Amino acid sequence: MMMKIEKSIKVISFDVFDTLVMRILNPEDLYKCIEKYLVNTKSERFKNFAKNRVRAERQLKNKSDSYTLDEIYSGTEYSLEEQHELANVEREFEINNIVVKPEGKWIYREALDARKPIVCTSDMYLDSKTIQTILHNCGYDEIAKIYVSCENRRTKRTGELFSVVCKDLKIGYKELLHIGDATRSDFLIPIEKGIHAKKISKRNRIRTKQEYYYQLGFSLFGVLVYEFCRWIHDQKDNKNLIFLAREGVFLSECYHELFPEDQFEILYVSREAVSKGVALTALKNKNCRDVSEVLEFQKRETVEKFIKRIGADNAEIENKLYNEKVKKRDFIKEKLEEILQCFGDNLMESVSEYHEVFQKYLCQVLKEENIFVDIGWKGSMQEMISQYLMRNQMDYRISGLYMGIMNTNEKKGYWFNDNKQICQYVLNFSGLIEILFMPCHGTTKGYKINDNGIVVPILGESEFSKESQKLIKEFQRGVLEFITRNKKIYKVYKEMNHYERNIIKFGNDVGKAEIENLGQLEFYDNGKTMKLVEKVSIWNPKQFLVAFSESKWKTAFLKRNIKIPLPYGCIVAALRQTMENGTSKRI
Repeated sequence: MMMKIEKSIKVISFDVFDTLVMRILNPEDLYKCIEKYLVNTKSERFKNFAKNRVRAERQLKNKSDSYTLDEIYSGTEYSLEEQHELANVEREFEINNIVVKPEGKWIYREALDARKPIVCTSDMYLDSKTIQTILHNCGYDEIAKIYVSCENRRTKRTGELFSVVCKDLKIGYKELLHIGDATRSDFLIPIEKGIHAKKISKRNRIRTKQEYYYQLGFSLFGVLVYEFCRWIHDQKDNKNLIFLAREGVFLSECYHELFPEDQFEILYVSREAVSKGVALTALKNKNCRDVSEVLEFQKRETVEKFIKRIGADNAEIENKLYNEKVKKRDFIKEKLEEILQCFGDNLMESVSEYHEVFQKYLCQVLKEENIFVDIGWKGSMQEMISQYLMRNQMDYRISGLYMGIMNTNEKKGYWFNDNKQICQYVLNFSGLIEILFMPCHGTTKGYKINDNGIVVPILGESEFSKESQKLIKEFQRGVLEFITRNKKIYKVYKEMNHYERNIIKFGNDVGKAEIENLGQLEFYDNGKTMKLVEKVSIWNPKQFLVAFSESKWKTAFLKRNIKIPLPYGCIVAALRQTMENGTSKRI
């Protein structure tokens, strides 16, 4: 046990707000949230609700130390019926605006282990019934009684509420331990009265990696996904909504949580699977330009890798293809024309069967008008499939909705649309976002027809370690929990919290805690097991540059390995912009 509890202690008291639980939105932002809800669902009459609510409480606070929520609304311009309704709306919004404070939860568990009765003591205008609901929703199920200032007309600030608690429990001051975050009302005042007191940090200390990942999902990324899903719903225009696997699988879960009545499909695709499917179309004309446009050569892609990527890696092809002029390790760009002219027919024959299965799979999922949904950032999968449909004269139309997008051809981005400034900074940690949104299964390897004649995807094993999978699931649980709790709250976060800036700052102004908790994520890539943030000596320049180039979170990589306080986000963004404008390879 980390907290020492004297034997003389008979009851343990906890403050509530900022001790056991925390608000997502601060009160004034919550009032603006309520105002938007009221204006959009009831009447323009509530256009100045937030200002009226703040003014009414300020006036009441000048007259009294303790007051109820109903008394606050009695000081507004609204009718008695409206006052009652508004108070209930605020209670509902407050209940959904609360999240567990991990530090408080830990100390609460320690208090339970001490087998002492637990009560809550709070200076608050919300009634004990509402606070009880809040605590219950956050897993605080063993609270014996709640003492709240507005019901007892006594406050902690004066010390009188503690007198009420001790008198009601029939205990002396020295038999009570109070725990809270406020220096005066939770620590100095009770000590003056002879009460044992413990002050906890206002900062949200997290003691396990699981808690860190959950809170990251809930407190930071939850709002982004929440708003992204709402935006998708507003943009879809009754078109066939299709989430692209892999990241789209988790996005579809979030979307379903918000809009369970909406229909959607999941299209299992990957660069590997789609390349095999579109290969026949690309090879038909034996034209180098057609092949490069449709199949998009990877950086320094070899003949061997290309043949494997299009699904033509079999003994017959290999026996015919490789000779004195064409080697496995030759770059495909240099040998493509020769290969197409001499072996194009063989390649087409080899990939034709897969092509038919792929085409059937697309026909299963697509309708006349389709919208693809994915994280982003280039929308290359949409481009590949659109070109394939056009070249095969298949009458399906596709547009795309993305979290962020650099290429706006038939695509829209929620977070950014080809905004170079935002884009550069997001790309600094885009790999981290992709990893956190991954499902537990691996990439789509291809397709097969099952016993019912339905084409189903062939999925590989997850490239992440068991521990990494567990942590990613905690992150996703946090995001989903945020959506579940806040799906009744009207869309205002974009205006209220400036969450995009918070996420960009998180990814670029990397702290020690972020590197320690996220940098250890293990995954398999390019034939080797890697960590999200590798540790590499700067005194080995060649190894350092290779690792930096491969890194999926470049700002964190620099921060971990250089360890000099520099604006790494700006540095990486500038390097990427320079290389994109020049002829060098991209970072």
